[in-house]
Amino acid sequence: MDTNTSIDISKYKFTVREGISIVNFYTDWSFYSKIQKLILKKLGQDQDLKFKIFNVNCDRNKALTEKFEINYFPTVLIFKNGSIVNQFNGLQDICTLESMLKKIA
Repeated sequence: MDTNTSIDISKYKFTVREGISIVNFYTDWSFYSKIQKLILKKLGQDQDLKFKIFNVNCDRNKALTEKFEINYFPTVLIFKNGSIVNQFNGLQDICTLESMLKKIA
């Protein structure tokens, strides 16, 4: 699982339209954003869960950040077949994310 894939406003609809996708909105200056990226990287190593992980740098992608009204860093959106099924504001542990992915799989 590649957890370093970045998306912007021009690619996001195509990227999340099929299957399960996690979109991580982060900033480089937020300590919690850095920790969230590490947690998502570890989660991405789980071979039993089928999903994609994408990262959005909020400082570089203002249009996408504004579209989803992101005000907290990190914020994690979980999409299933193009629709948001859950949103987490702030740092989330691996168990919380894993549990949500299993429920919607």
